[in-house]
Amino acid sequence: MSDPTESNLEHPSTDKSMAYVVYVLYLIGFLVGGAATLVGVVIAYLARIRTSDPLLLSHYSRQIQIFWWSLLAFVIAIAIAGILFFESVASLLGVIFGVVSILVITITVVVLVIRGMLDLSNNRLAA
Repeated sequence: MSDPTESNLEHPSTDKSMAYVVYVLYLIGFLVGGAATLVGVVIAYLARIRTSDPLLLSHYSRQIQIFWWSLLAFVIAIAIAGILFFESVASLLGVIFGVVSILVITITVVVLVIRGMLDLSNNRLAA
């Protein structure tokens, strides 16, 4: 019989389910106005505290970064769009800027989330 400790070292079992849940909540967040994203970032913070696995630590940290950077980008885009919109001459420009900015940020976040899920499924650290 082999030593159970030895087999765990060869094939570490990592429960990646919570990291997947956070990624899925981020995607769902676009459909329900961000509430799921807030739940996801709270889970990521709590899970990051409880794990010592470098793979999971990298993914939880990346999920937290995605949240804060995307929130900052949305706030800046909406502020600029609002300023442009309320200027009498540039109101159409404000709407166009706002729509394009939100679309670009959304696509970027979706790509980062999908990339993160693929990295997690292939046991790669989050990039």
